[in-house]
Order: sequence, then structure tokens, then C-alpha cells
Amino acid sequence: MLCVATALAQDHTQDQPKGSEMRPPFSWFKKEKPPSSDGLESVRSLFSKFRRIQKLNTRVLEKISEMERALGGEYIFDRAFIESSVLELGKIVYQVVYSLNAMAGNRYANLFDRFQAIRGSLEDILGGGLGPYAQNLTLSYNLLSWDLEPLAGAFNVCAAEAGNSLGFPAPAGFAVTTEGCRLLMESGFDASADREFPPELKRSVLRETEALLERKGGPVLFTVIACPAGNRREDGPEVEGVKDVQAGDILPAMAEALQEYVQKGGRCPEGSDASVALAVQETVQAFLTGSVSSVPAPEYPAGLFRIKATPVNLPNCMETYLVRRTYPYGLLQSEIRPKNPGTDIYPGMSPLSKTGERLFRGSALLEPGFLKAVAECAATVERILGQSFELHWARGGGDRPVITGASLLANREDPATCEPYGSPGDAQVLFRGGETVQAGVAAGRTALISDDPDLRKIPYGAIGIARTASPNLSSILPRVSALVTEVGSSIGHLAAIARELRVPAIFGARGVLERVAEGIEVTVDTGERAIYEGIVEPLLACRDHGTELYPDDPEYIVLRRLLRWIMPLALIDPESSAFSVENCRTFHDLAHFAHEKSVEELLNIQDRGRSLTGLKARKLDLKVPVELFILDLGGGLTARSGSTVSADEITSVPFKAFVRGLEVRQMWDQSPVPLKLKDIVSGLDRTYSAMSRTGAYAGRNHAIIAANYMNVGLRLGYHFSVIDCYLGENVNQNYVYFRFVGGLAEENQRRRRAGLIASILEGLRFKTFIRGDLVTGKLKIAETSEISAALTYLGELTAFTRQLDLVMKSDETATRLLGEFSERSTPGEDRRKERPRA
Repeated sequence: MLCVATALAQDHTQDQPKGSEMRPPFSWFKKEKPPSSDGLESVRSLFSKFRRIQKLNTRVLEKISEMERALGGEYIFDRAFIESSVLELGKIVYQVVYSLNAMAGNRYANLFDRFQAIRGSLEDILGGGLGPYAQNLTLSYNLLSWDLEPLAGAFNVCAAEAGNSLGFPAPAGFAVTTEGCRLLMESGFDASADREFPPELKRSVLRETEALLERKGGPVLFTVIACPAGNRREDGPEVEGVKDVQAGDILPAMAEALQEYVQKGGRCPEGSDASVALAVQETVQAFLTGSVSSVPAPEYPAGLFRIKATPVNLPNCMETYLVRRTYPYGLLQSEIRPKNPGTDIYPGMSPLSKTGERLFRGSALLEPGFLKAVAECAATVERILGQSFELHWARGGGDRPVITGASLLANREDPATCEPYGSPGDAQVLFRGGETVQAGVAAGRTALISDDPDLRKIPYGAIGIARTASPNLSSILPRVSALVTEVGSSIGHLAAIARELRVPAIFGARGVLERVAEGIEVTVDTGERAIYEGIVEPLLACRDHGTELYPDDPEYIVLRRLLRWIMPLALIDPESSAFSVENCRTFHDLAHFAHEKSVEELLNIQDRGRSLTGLKARKLDLKVPVELFILDLGGGLTARSGSTVSADEITSVPFKAFVRGLEVRQMWDQSPVPLKLKDIVSGLDRTYSAMSRTGAYAGRNHAIIAANYMNVGLRLGYHFSVIDCYLGENVNQNYVYFRFVGGLAEENQRRRRAGLIASILEGLRFKTFIRGDLVTGKLKIAETSEISAALTYLGELTAFTRQLDLVMKSDETATRLLGEFSERSTPGEDRRKERPRA
């Protein structure tokens, strides 16, 4: 057994002649270039470009937010607003792409090609076109969104959006577009003549069919049904389509479905504004089918939903239910057909059968819970469409309806009258404040949502209340009827998704978690930035008023179509292999990609090696056994600072917070630790390899700082860590990136230390990743106080974990040390109230 004294954990430069650094074996044979005289200027230039990308990204998000708010009805807009917005946004995004390439040495030059392709799509739409998909003969449901209704019809688009964006059960499928149907009709669409099919249409349909079968992993029966397209509102013919179609029979089924549509009075005139598409979707194995639509009701100002249900095996036994159009969607009236008590209406349901409590269950087709589920789906779709519709659903074995499609209806006059903003009357205000992200009114029970939400615990229709407007909350937006967060602003990623789904939202509502309890009924008026106790009927009755433009207005249609190529963000996870230039589909994708890659450039600044070695750095006089040298880009130190500086002379906001934790003495364990020979052998190769990758610059601990920025690279013992942080007034720009790797002990001990570090980071709300002994953590979109507290904890963590791999002999040791870190940590005034969880 060997003992290693404290010096092993300190900077190895302390044990070497001045100016020398530990190098891998035989590295002296390599010829090194002299350090660049303008190294500091190159770093300053790099940081300047990074700040430019940050500022440009803020402008991108602000412009997208402005366009989204216009679409949401916050103010009136016209054609001139649309054209000027697209022009200005294009100029800003181009500068973002240019700045990233200037920062990264043109490694992302192909990002210009993606920019040009997206800009070309926007110019086509402004010119009256439908965008890149206009000539497609088929479109997978994975590609469909509301703006493509003129190509695919409302039936297809609703089924696709239900599954893609709203999280409802929905069938897989694809649309044969209006262009595809035009080709089919021109060929005569003889259902019995496969040879008459246009070759290009046949190839496209077969390709979509094969792709769907591959996704489903086996045989699928299809339903093919014709649906009006082009924002058709007049009542079309009742068509059943062709059901239970084998994959090999889809082509003749398409012709048969079109013939049925025409024979029953469906009109297929020329022109893209009034045409027909086909839905080809997997057949839902259901025992009930039905529809739901909104109807006016003078006695209920907010209106009602009419829900129809029909057993598949009893098509003449339709029942009708009227439920409230607002939470809690109470049943008001029903028309129940008489049934034979001895006959099953559908599996598991026979009239007047006894329940487990030996009570009779009744004979209605739909129980209250399922009626509520149907109403919740309808309310969500209505919120997004903003116009009258009939939603089609089916019921199989689940407790929620499967959304199969929708038909647009002619708008009906709502007899209800109210002021533009309904009066809450005497309703008690529970909270007021924050920033309106998406205007609207909603009611429901409150649900407190964590940063890593469990969807199973969030009921549909809930009023979500969260601490931070984290992108992680995107998945809950289809479920909630409104969202309120303490931290966040109207220009973040979550705000964009909330507006896309038209979910009423308030961000930056500081103190709402203390003022509003979980599980109570409230009404939220996001336009007035207020939360009221209970269900406030006058507000709910007027929730749809105040929007000057409606979804069928030409300007609205164009703006929605444009935003498809501007607003959505598909590139969310930088750790994913899909996070690439090729997958940038929108301006938002381009801006987000550039931001993440610019941060990555700074995160790796310590790897610049020899170009920085000769720079004049100031030594930081610390009260703990570690040497740290500072490169000040400007604003990081006081003007009087000399070659050696004290902690009091630090003016960099993030670095000052980090040093505060680094100097906590009780975190620096000076006792010797046991070290076996196999620990040294297992660590040497990997350590030398890591050092050779980081360059000569890794021989000293350096901090590159500015007024609101720091990048600290540390080598303590045989591990390496990098902390990169920007901390300013804009919450959406604040971030901390942390990276830790290495150690001298054997693999299992290093892995345990990695797990310990990840647990501490997760207690600070970091999103963490572990690969072997490599730990990365990210904390983004957080207030100044939280980032500052996290940095101080990271300073303490740096000291606490420097030699822990050598003592991590068991999982029990890791658990004990996690608690020990929490006990040793000394909270200050700017710390989080909650410490890392032991």
C-alpha cells in the first residue's frame, strides 16, 4: 500500500522547475511553435463573436415572439408587417450564421446552404405559394401541421397534429395531397384499373406505405377516406371511406374513396382553394365511433360541446350528450337509446350490469370520465384552430379517445355578448404579475410541475405551475390548459412552443409557487396576468373575444404558413446525433444551433494550448493549496491589479462566485489517501492521453474571465475539469456548462466519483450526462442568484472531489460522501434555499 500526500492533488507545476510543465513521455521530441504574441487578442476576438451571437439570438427570439404574438391576436397586423418581419429576421439569422463561422474557422459553412433553402421557402410563401411541400403527391403524418391544410385537408392535419404535437392517441398514416388527387382524377381514377395510376403517384404511395409498415413493425389494415381541403367550410357529404384495406390494395381503395366522395355530392373543382385530399391511415380497432363539435347556448355563455357516439356493431344506435365547453366539462343533457339488458353493447359493457359495488351501472354508451376526456381533446383542438369544427374520434381499449380526424364547419354566430375582456366580478385574486407569453383564459386544478416532469402525474386540463420556463417542459404543454412559471420570459424556447399550441401562459411570475397551492380550482387570465380563485364564468365566456384576425383570414393563413419555417425548434438536445446542420429546418433551428456551437467553442478554449501558453497571466492569491492564473479579457479585475491579485480584486461576477466556493477550507481534505499500485497503472495511460489532447496549456490552472463571463480549466491530481459560464441580466442567456473527467484509481472507483458528482449537480438543477468517468452538466435559463449559488457550489465541489476516486471503494461510500458534502457546504446569502439532496 502506498500513501500519497496532499501534494499529489495540487497543481503539478508546484513540483517542477519554474516554467516547466508535466508532459507525456517523449513529448520533448516534438518541435513546438513559439507562443503567438497576439494570443490574448485572439481570445478576446473569440469572446466578442460569442457575445455578438448572443445578442443576435436575442433579436431573433424577440422577432419570432413578435410574429407569434400577432398570430395569437395580441394586436392587428397586415401584409406590410409580415413582409418586413420576414426581411428583418432573414438579415439577423444570416449574421448569426456568419458570426458562428467567423468564430469556428468556417467549420459550419454548409449552414449557409440551409439558410438559403429556408429563406427560399419563405419567399415562395410570400409570393403566394405553399412552400417546399406544394408539389408533394403524398405527405407522411410526421410532416403535417395546421398550415398544410390546403394540401392535405383538415381531416389529415388534425389526426397528424393530435399525435405529433398534442400527445393524443391517433392513428399512423399519410395524406395523398390535393396534387396527388388531381393526378388521380385526371387519369380517370378507375377503381378496377391499377394500370391507370400515374406512375409517380403510385411510387409515392407505395413508398409511404412501406415506410409506415416498417414503423409499425408488421402488417397493418388501412382506412382510406376522402376529405375536403383548402379551408372548405361548407358541410361536405357523409362518406364512410374504404375500411380494412390490405397494404397491397391501397391504390384501388384510393380510387374507390374518391368515387364515393364525388357520387355523394362532393365537389372537386379546379383550383387549390377548393379541392380534395385522401387520408390513408391505420384502421383503429374500435367498438365505438363518434364526433364532437361546439354549439352556442344562450343559457351557457361559453357554449357547449355536442358529443355523438355510435356502437360499431349497431350503427342505428347513436347517442348524443351535451357537456359544458369549459372546465370541468360537466354533463348537462343526454339522449340515451333503450337497450336490451341481455345484449352486450360492446365488450365489457352490457346495459344495467352490476358493478363491483353491486350497483347498476346504467345503459349510456359513454361514462362521465370518457365524456370529459373527449371534451378535453375538443377544447385543445378548438384552442389551436380558432374556428368551428367537428372532431372525429374512436374508442378502443383505452380510457381516452383516439382522434382520427376533423372537418371544418361554417362559423356560427355566438349569441353571447360580453365586454372585450370579461369582468372577474368579486373573484379573489390569488396572484397578479409576470409577463404574458400567450394571451387567453383557462380554468382547472393547479398542478405543480418539476423541471423533469413525469407526464403520468400531470392530469389533462391542469393549470401547470413551475419554477422555471425550461425547455424540458415542452412535453407537458399539450396536456395543460395554461402554464405559469416563476422564471422565464416571452422570448424563450418554451414560450415559442406555448404560442405554437396557443396555450395561455405567464412567465416570470415571481412568488407564484408560494401564493398558489396545488390541487385547487383556479381561473387564469394571462392577458391580465392574473390568477383567480375558483371557476370564473364571465372570464371563460369571453375567452375567444378580442382576436381581430381569425384563422381563415388571408393574412393569418400566410403568417401561420411562414412561421412553420421560422418558429418550430426540432434541434433541442445538443448531445443527440440528430443535432446537426442537415437537420436545421427553421430559422429558430439555425439560431439555436449557432448558440450551442458558439458555447462549445468557448467551452473548449482551454484546448487552444500553445497559442495561449506565453500570455501574461496574473496569479490569484488563494487561501487554499491550488495555483490559479487569470487571463482578463476586460472587466474581470480591478484596474489596480498587478501580477498577483487577491479575491477582493475580482470584478467578474461569475468568477467571484466560483472563487468564493473554492476558498471554503473545510472542502480541502489534506489527509493522505491510500493508493494501490494498480491505481497508478490504470490511471497513467489515460492521464497522459488526456493531457496530450488538452495541449501544453493544460499544465497550469487558468481562468479566462470578463465582467459577466468565466472559463476555468483545472487540473487537480489526475483529473481535469472545465467550467464555462455567462451570467448577465438576461435570464435566457445565463448558463453554466461543467465538464469533469479523469482520475488515478481503477475504473469502478472513477465511475462512482462520476455518479457522486452527477448527483450533486442534479440537486442544483443541472441536466447531467455520464459516460464512464466523464461527467457533463448544464444549467440554463436561470436567475442570477441561482447561477451565482451554483457556481459557489461548483467551487466547493472542485475541492471536495479532487481525490475521492481513491476512496470510492463501494456504493455505500459514495452515499456517505454525498451527505458529507452537504454537511460541509457553508451556505451564504446568495445560495439556493435547497441544498444538494443527500
